[in-house]
Amino acid sequence: MLLDGPRTMARVVLRWRRFLWASATLAAFIGCAVISYRVQHTGFSHRRHAQEGLTCNACHYGFETEKRAGMPTYKTCLVCHGTADNRPNYPYELEIQKHDPAEAFASTWRSYDLKFSHATHHERAIFCIQCHDAVDAADALSDAHRPAAHTCEECHIAAGIGTACDLCHERLNRSVRPPSHEGAAWMRNHGRDPAAVAMRGHQDSCTLCHAQSSCNRCHQIERPADHTEYFRWQGHGIASGLERERCTVCHQEHFCVRCHRETRPRNHAIASWGGSQSNHCLYCHEPVGSENCVVCHRGTPSHNAAAPLPGPPHPLAGSNCYQCHLRPPHADNFSPCTACHR
Repeated sequence: MLLDGPRTMARVVLRWRRFLWASATLAAFIGCAVISYRVQHTGFSHRRHAQEGLTCNACHYGFETEKRAGMPTYKTCLVCHGTADNRPNYPYELEIQKHDPAEAFASTWRSYDLKFSHATHHERAIFCIQCHDAVDAADALSDAHRPAAHTCEECHIAAGIGTACDLCHERLNRSVRPPSHEGAAWMRNHGRDPAAVAMRGHQDSCTLCHAQSSCNRCHQIERPADHTEYFRWQGHGIASGLERERCTVCHQEHFCVRCHRETRPRNHAIASWGGSQSNHCLYCHEPVGSENCVVCHRGTPSHNAAAPLPGPPHPLAGSNCYQCHLRPPHADNFSPCTACHR
């Protein structure tokens, strides 16, 4: 066993060395693959080309006379990225050289239903950078480099052109009902996710056609789906406490007061409700005088008929009343007794 121990340890050490060597080799292989992938798939960098002094019209031709800016062909790229004699070709250059020189780059622009003409804007001396901000500093384009709706609106207002929807959009018009409004469930579901509505793109924004006043006007006519019988008898009190501004679209405070004066609250019907020993007053308000109970109970005599503090030799006002009065003859919320007994 003594001779076998060192041999066993040597075998273990050898196995660990082989494992570490294989792991390092695999990690290096994966790293090279990732780097190679990134070199070949970084996409087009406007920043690098702008640093070389290239302007927009060096690659994007036809914007002076066409609606679109025009995408460069691979022939344009081959001027700089053709076969090099003094150095190895980069992987992306080899990819460029595989294409037909007359083939144009595919555009990633999503125009939706926009009616936009680069030629029209060129005639008005509107330069590329005025709409496509910071493109010359971007390694990859995103929606942030496309003109926002407010950019167009501000420019159109300043030029006196107007901001009618159909001026820029093929299908979007305030007089045309959007396709999303045609579904049978639209009336029930359209307001359930305000956060998603706020995050929608310009062409899907509710504010294009609807102001808050139009929502209020409709909801004053259409009864909300959650106004069930249960909501009427029990649920609405909690809902109004959590989201009162929603209720005030239709219901003003006098509506609530009038209803509660005519209809006895359901919790008043239980056998333990009321009486001098009941804590029912603590169920609704603490201290006495909250806005809940005084809707019906104004000037309740028991609230104002507390006996005054006896004179000397009765203990002073700062004394602990519970030392003598173990249980008061009324509901007790453990507030200072001198709040009523003066």
